[in-house]
Amino acid sequence: MHITFHWAPILLFAALSTGCNSGGDSNTPSTDPGLQNNQRPIAIAGINQQVKEGDRVQLDGTSSIDYDKDEITYQWYLSSTPLQSLAELSQVDAIKPTFIADKLGTYVVDLVVHDGAVSSRTNQVKIVAVSDGENSPPTVSILNDHYRKNIIGKAYLSASTSDADNDELTYHWKIIQQPENSNPTLDITTSTYRKSTNLSTDTTGDYIVEVTVSDGLASASDTATVSFYYENVPPIVRGTGSPIGAIEGMTIPLDASTSEDPNGDPITFQWSFISKPQASNTVIVSPSSAKPHFLADVAGDYAITVEVSDGELSSFPSRAAHVRVDSLTGPHAKVMIDDDPNPVLLPYRNTWTIYKTQDSGDLPDYYELGTYTFEAVTNDITLTVSTFRDRSNTVQPIARTPFGDLKESEIYVIPAGTKEVITILSPPTSGQTTDISLDFAWSLYGLGDYSPIRRAGGNYIFTSR
Repeated sequence: MHITFHWAPILLFAALSTGCNSGGDSNTPSTDPGLQNNQRPIAIAGINQQVKEGDRVQLDGTSSIDYDKDEITYQWYLSSTPLQSLAELSQVDAIKPTFIADKLGTYVVDLVVHDGAVSSRTNQVKIVAVSDGENSPPTVSILNDHYRKNIIGKAYLSASTSDADNDELTYHWKIIQQPENSNPTLDITTSTYRKSTNLSTDTTGDYIVEVTVSDGLASASDTATVSFYYENVPPIVRGTGSPIGAIEGMTIPLDASTSEDPNGDPITFQWSFISKPQASNTVIVSPSSAKPHFLADVAGDYAITVEVSDGELSSFPSRAAHVRVDSLTGPHAKVMIDDDPNPVLLPYRNTWTIYKTQDSGDLPDYYELGTYTFEAVTNDITLTVSTFRDRSNTVQPIARTPFGDLKESEIYVIPAGTKEVITILSPPTSGQTTDISLDFAWSLYGLGDYSPIRRAGGNYIFTSR
């Protein structure tokens, strides 16, 4: 990943749309000798609002902070109201009290919070009540004033808005300050429904993003600073989570090739066994490759892990890959697909795309899409078609056996020592494309013993004349 580092002066600014603390630093530790370790809480009374005369105003002190994580109490005051107003707070000690803006004009509400030992400085919020026929401009506040984000990711910015007239709002996001030679991008710049955007860049440093909200007649804006920094993080391992079912003597492929390093660094692989059957002498072939393999030389359970490293940090220990290997003579099901005589690893799923639009001759009643052969070793196979449908609703497919057609959710028993071929058929599609989804599940010990490993199926994307 190409990253530019940039150190820039810090820009100090005031957001005019929010309430302001009166006085100096509200986070100065108390000078009382008994409270030296207690920090003064910070009252935040919310954003300024414009409402209609007669509206109920909702105040919100939930953003108030106590860095010691002490429980805080709230005290609200209506410090200024328009002439002849009889407005009263619904509850002066509530977190989110209300009042009726009964007269045109400006209401000033003070909030003080208390942590049980010391009170915050006063924070004020202003509410302006206008006449019903007058357009009220929207209000907007980005939920955080300052974000810190590792440059390998995106910074998520979200705005809180209101409009007293319930007008449809348009959101315009833009970057108003950025480090020199940087190339930042916003995934959303203008929207009538999304209140958020994501900022990404290639250069460390501070970025100032502005959002402007408009109701078509008036607008309001707010800004936030995003500080991007660089930090190396471990690679992300993929491909080792799902259990595998196999039969003794099969080769087991392992695959972590979709693993990646969020920083874009080159990665290395090192595979190893966590556990394997005591009688096993198998080894992992090419253990330092992304896609090694090993021979399941005896029946039992194998657990394999991979360490993916960027040279500095690694994913180890990662989630293990588990392989359950059935004995050649013990109860198991062999599943073969189409004309391949070799059983597949389980669970098995594939997608086939089949075109029969250029064939000639009489139009058949059904086209054969593929076959599944199930061989029951030692025990009966209790088979069910858990899913069988055309998701495009174009045709009615058929799963045909020598003894009849299987339907979704039906139970079919294949006796031990026998094998059955199930043929998947589809009527002609008249040029339309179908998406036939098929899933088999089975048990070796009667009903109710189904396992996530004992599954096979796929999708047939089929088009015919």
